[in-house]
Amino acid sequence: MMDRRTAMRLGTAAGAASLLPGCGRDEVAFAPRPGGWRTFEVATTLSIPRGGAPAQAWVPVPSLTEGGWARAGEARWTGNADTAALRTDPESGARFVHASWRAGSAPAKL
Repeated sequence: MMDRRTAMRLGTAAGAASLLPGCGRDEVAFAPRPGGWRTFEVATTLSIPRGGAPAQAWVPVPSLTEGGWARAGEARWTGNADTAALRTDPESGARFVHASWRAGSAPAKL
């Protein structure tokens, strides 16, 4: 039978041992290996109440392409914008949809 003091000593010793490098665990090096591509869809919904005023929006879209780790897919959008176009910032490479709506009372949607 174990008394309280012995249990406390064993618990303290186990905690201290877990802090020692390589003690009681296998060393595993971080070595990621990319496999097949996984695809994710990111959806953003925009609704701007206008109250008769014109509106504009700059909505970011995924743009990171990094060798064998990530690649930006196709950007698609729908809505009631009078004009909408995919743009790219020349300095950062960030992509965004620039949409504009003329004056009206219906909410601007993208």
